Amino acid sequence: MNPYHHHSDAELLALLKEGNARAFEAIYRRYASELYQFARRNIQVKEDCEEMVQDVFESMWVRHKELKI
Repeated sequence: MNPYHHHSDAELLALLKEGNARAFEAIYRRYASELYQFARRNIQVKEDCEEMVQDVFESMWVRHKELKI
């Protein structure tokens, strides 16, 4: 289990901004499914939704130093 699961969103974002991969994993586990479900309500193709979610999280990781908290 990820030890960051009990952290608040603000705490996780602050850790992510520092490059903490475990915090990123906690954010992913917390929000990937919800984001996917949102996309599925608006986009018919399952694979497109999966790719969009991956793109969002990839961008978040690549640009973590630029996050505005």
